[in-house]
Amino acid sequence: MAGGASVGFAQDGMSGIPEYVTRVRAQYSIELLYKDIPQPQGTTALYQEVHPRNYSKLLAFLKILEEELGRYPSRFFEFSQLQQIYLVEKCFHHDRPMEGLYNDRDRVILLEIARGSNPIRQRHNIHHELFHMMERSVQRMVRLDEEEWSKLNKDHFVYGQPSRYKESESFSSPPREGFATVYSLTSPQEDRAEIYACLMVRSQNRLLSKWMGSDPILKQKVEYIKRFIVAYCPEMDERYWDRLFKGTGNVPGEDGSREKENFSGR
Repeated sequence: MAGGASVGFAQDGMSGIPEYVTRVRAQYSIELLYKDIPQPQGTTALYQEVHPRNYSKLLAFLKILEEELGRYPSRFFEFSQLQQIYLVEKCFHHDRPMEGLYNDRDRVILLEIARGSNPIRQRHNIHHELFHMMERSVQRMVRLDEEEWSKLNKDHFVYGQPSRYKESESFSSPPREGFATVYSLTSPQEDRAEIYACLMVRSQNRLLSKWMGSDPILKQKVEYIKRFIVAYCPEMDERYWDRLFKGTGNVPGEDGSREKENFSGR
């Protein structure tokens, strides 16, 4: 699968990729690796590096990644101490496909770029892993109260049974009261990461806001997450959310025309 040493770009065979890598390094002090990727420590994840024939997909993903990183205040990444982002073609945990992973030991995010071609889902996955990074950050020592979070759900709800809802998933309403996606039902950590990712993607944010009008549990969860985020990064206050999507114009996969795919889960 993977393993190696330092990354080089002289023989990419795809113009544009090194420019994205250089800009992200300069602006966020984050290294983007897509070849000669070392195996992250402390994880059983396996991955397949991007084949040169798929560098066009990598280039498209890099454009999306740069746009999504640009949604954050500059100090956000200072707090996180994120070191690297690995961009891979496919990723697996045992035999199960994975679209992303945050490794807090190495402060590395791993993102899959080729399995799905839906840009909304790709944008969602970026923010999903960034939320896992926030939760596990040792820099800010901000922690969520798991007991308090669980009390937001209906009585007797138990995480870990998402398959029960896959067949009846609706895109006009949440899969279950208090949840944004089927994958949210997996665990409290995935519940929070999914809601946060939906907040950060315009078309999903629009649906989430609509659902909150008739779903008080989901509304409470959104408010809880926003309190956590502003404690982690004070610049991400209500003024940040008010102006997040203003003046951005339409971007690929963000015109709301494919909302049925927006909440298809991970």
